[in-house]
Amino acid sequence: MATKVEGDTDESKRPFSPTEPLKIVKQRRWFHPNIDGQGAEQLLKTRGFDGSFLARPSTSNIGDFTLSV
Repeated sequence: MATKVEGDTDESKRPFSPTEPLKIVKQRRWFHPNIDGQGAEQLLKTRGFDGSFLARPSTSNIGDFTLSV
């Protein structure tokens, strides 16, 4: 989930670029590699606020990603 916390740098708030290598995407605060759809929904409901989002690997289309808002 992307939120501003103490210690965030301008680099961590930089918009995603489609050409950014996957290994860098996996290091982003908003990327959650070990969460499914229900987990994403629960996380956003309990810890999110307007504008919160996260990305995760798709469980139905392997190799694709899902954006949860």
